[in-house]
Amino acid sequence: MQEQVDDNLSDERVIAFLATSFGVLAALLSAIGVYGVLAYSTAQRTREIGIRVAMGASRFEVIKVVLFEVARLVAIGFSVGLPICFSLARLVRSELFGVSNYDPVTLIVVCSVIAAIALASAALPARGAVKVDPMVALRYE
Repeated sequence: MQEQVDDNLSDERVIAFLATSFGVLAALLSAIGVYGVLAYSTAQRTREIGIRVAMGASRFEVIKVVLFEVARLVAIGFSVGLPICFSLARLVRSELFGVSNYDPVTLIVVCSVIAAIALASAALPARGAVKVDPMVALRYE
């Protein structure tokens, strides 16, 4: 009997494994993309950050500038992605078992994970922005 059950569920297990793998890969690629955009943006704003530090900005204020950029990118992503999610939810209804296609807990968890990935990928550019020497930044370019 167990062998029959395993045979019947093998396709679903493969599909679940592939979906999970593609989800993890998408999260990794998005983290790399956010990191790249923020690293480039931070490098372009080196002079501005140097002036802020020279004028007495604290480390927290410099980090806040970089994290505000992340928050803006995440807000734009959510404002575009959530309406698309709601409009395409009917297409995946047959693949969901025990969960509705508009499950608020799932949406909140997914949005929280995406925001956490974005904040984690902003850690290196924010750390680099804090280490900017004002004299080097003012001579930059």
